[in-house]
Amino acid sequence: MSEKIEKRILIVLLIVFSMIFVHASYNIVTLLLEIKGNENSMVYSNNSKVDYSVYIKDNEFVNEKILKAGENYISSLTEKINMTLEYIYSSSEDLKLSYDYKIYATIFGFYNEIPTEGYNNPVIWKKEFSIKEIVSKNISSADNFKIKENFDIDWILFNEEVNKFKENFSIPILSRLEIKMDVNINGSNDNYAMKENKSVVAYIPLTEQVFNVDTVLNDFEEKILQSNDLSIVQNNQRQIILFSIVIVILSFLIIFTISRIVSFKANKSFHKKIDEIKKNYNEIVVETKNMINTKGLKPIAITSFDEMLNLAESLISPIMFYEEKNYACFYIMKADVIYMFVLKNKPTKD
Repeated sequence: MSEKIEKRILIVLLIVFSMIFVHASYNIVTLLLEIKGNENSMVYSNNSKVDYSVYIKDNEFVNEKILKAGENYISSLTEKINMTLEYIYSSSEDLKLSYDYKIYATIFGFYNEIPTEGYNNPVIWKKEFSIKEIVSKNISSADNFKIKENFDIDWILFNEEVNKFKENFSIPILSRLEIKMDVNINGSNDNYAMKENKSVVAYIPLTEQVFNVDTVLNDFEEKILQSNDLSIVQNNQRQIILFSIVIVILSFLIIFTISRIVSFKANKSFHKKIDEIKKNYNEIVVETKNMINTKGLKPIAITSFDEMLNLAESLISPIMFYEEKNYACFYIMKADVIYMFVLKNKPTKD
């Protein structure tokens, strides 16, 4: 096979190896993204909302009967608080869902040992009141559901409870009412299993002259659930290993092919230079089949063929030439001195 044909074959192989290398690399990146969850995951969200309005007793100071959320309120003028708690679940997959929830109010009494600590003081008393008993529901398949409950908080009742405690024990306390809806969710299908607990909470200080309601009016959070189908992940991992081995092999093949292609250029330059010398100076250059034994001779390196020509002319001597596969030596002997001009070609791996 001629060098020209071999070089063409190597260029075609280099293109093929490069295309396979790019394809394998792309597949590895895609599989890694899938394992990280970009493809094999379920996204679901929790969104809790709190709304309320404060009902005011008849009085000569405040004309409005109902005050909207987000304001400060005079405790002695307050009759009740109407509150709406809402929870919204939404997901990217249909699941078999079961959920339950309950709503309750708890009075917390904090021993006001260090007034600057406020509600960080220790709790010495708490009393719980049920607002809505536990409700349980099942859904055969769905990607969303909503819970919405509206109820009244008897403001006078809860403040009276705290005042009775103070009268009985004469202990300095801070008190706060916690309104809470606990939601527990379980969901599953062939690929995913989900368990979620969410609380919708509001805090209201008691027995204060002025109060406000401490709550997050709109609390949204999003979560990612990984697939429980391990076979998908394991299959992806096996493919990544396979493509990685292919890439390693291709890397060696590409490097080898490029080195072979580059070597053709070097070989061509090497042989072309020798052929030109033999053709142009065939009268003075004598080719030999064997290299002379240089033992006992003093070698002197000549840096160019033109210098060899000048030397041959001055010594009135022919230039001897010996060639191997990647080595060519032009030399002139005079007594115990050998003048050499050497050309070398980078070895080609077969």
